[in-house]
Amino acid sequence: MKQQNKRTKKHIDKRMIVPFFVCVALLAVLAVAIVWSLLTDVEQIAESYANAMLKNDADAVYAMYTPDAISYLLRETDMTEKEIKQNLRHKMSLWLSGSVTKETGTVTDVDVSLVSKENVPRETVTELEDNFGVNAQSAKCLTVAYRAEGEKGSKDGEMTVYAVKIGGRWYLYDLQMLLG
Repeated sequence: MKQQNKRTKKHIDKRMIVPFFVCVALLAVLAVAIVWSLLTDVEQIAESYANAMLKNDADAVYAMYTPDAISYLLRETDMTEKEIKQNLRHKMSLWLSGSVTKETGTVTDVDVSLVSKENVPRETVTELEDNFGVNAQSAKCLTVAYRAEGEKGSKDGEMTVYAVKIGGRWYLYDLQMLLG
């Protein structure tokens, strides 16, 4: 009788293992799909950009730029990567202090929503490709509405985000923020 119980137990264990691994595999596929959709969603980069700008997170904004744009600036200007980041921090601080923190104080909460999304004309995309060596699939101009809350009050506003799609992923391409 003991022999039969051991076989039954092993059989039950095998039946439980297969569904478990199928579940784990499906969850892994779902996780990859979610991460990929975040990286490929143009609205996501616009909202992430607005959030990072309002929170004065220059490193997050810098990471959203296409590597081609950074390479171009390093190649075509006398700036180092450190100087490019300093320019970005400086411009972000000027923008934030000039248009947001006067009314809000330090920003503690941000609410962001997409207002509009327009295709950038193909001529502009071609110009980007020619000038910056970017192989763009498309480009968008997005308008994002925001509400910034701080200890002094709140501020509503809008900002424009320019994004370019390269290799299935969206990046920022407004190089003026990086230049001195």
